[in-house]
Amino acid sequence: MKRSNGPRRKKSLRKKNPERTAKLFAKHFGTSLYVQALHKEGCSVPGCRPTSASRAKIECDHNPTRGSGRATWRDMAPLCAYHHRIKGDLGLATFESFYGIEMAAINAAMVLQHGHLAEHPPYVIGVDESDDGDRGEWTYVNMEDC
Repeated sequence: MKRSNGPRRKKSLRKKNPERTAKLFAKHFGTSLYVQALHKEGCSVPGCRPTSASRAKIECDHNPTRGSGRATWRDMAPLCAYHHRIKGDLGLATFESFYGIEMAAINAAMVLQHGHLAEHPPYVIGVDESDDGDRGEWTYVNMEDC
């Protein structure tokens, strides 16, 4: 006798809204260039070496998490799959104290080093003011020039 896994779906699932998906990706990850730059950095845990497949794959860790709704691309740090899972299991405070690292400092370092690759540059020097008093465009800093 076959067991049923519940009632069958009467309607198909709604298709993803591509505009909303693109907007959320820009909020959470910046651009694909920024994500690629973080993947090239390697794991943020000192002494971590890619000796196995789980440590060779670099993932973008968010603090606060994306599920909280407050995460942005400025809150990302690269972790290997192994340490990313450990951080999820232990919690942020325990993970930081065990490995002796501060994730907020790593996040800030990644933004300083690779922030120019994000879609909207995060660093604003000021506002250009013309002689007639009209405000001009924002002036952004390219971090490679610093």
